Amino acid sequence: MKGINLLRGGYARRYEDRYAVGLLDLMLKLPDLPPVWAEGKVIDGHQFAPTPRQWVEGNRMIAAGLNIILLGWRAGILYVSPWVEKADKRECISGVDEIRTLREYLNESR
Repeated sequence: MKGINLLRGGYARRYEDRYAVGLLDLMLKLPDLPPVWAEGKVIDGHQFAPTPRQWVEGNRMIAAGLNIILLGWRAGILYVSPWVEKADKRECISGVDEIRTLREYLNESR
């Protein structure tokens, strides 16, 4: 987040509200790329997933034309997945440079 906000034309915001069930964690905007909403999870094992309510909310956002992704972190590595009910880190774009990894995924998914 801090790195994105330091970029000219970048914006990142984390949303935390324990009473807002289903709210996705992050709004990310890299320079020269469309904004994307993301749900971030710490990975235990190989899989990571949104909560059932986040899954519903993310699908509603996609239906409204928003870009949604799933992010996972483990041992200093970022894993980027399309919006799926359950992601497997072995099938994700990954890297230690979070901005580069996110940019790579977003460019490939255009």
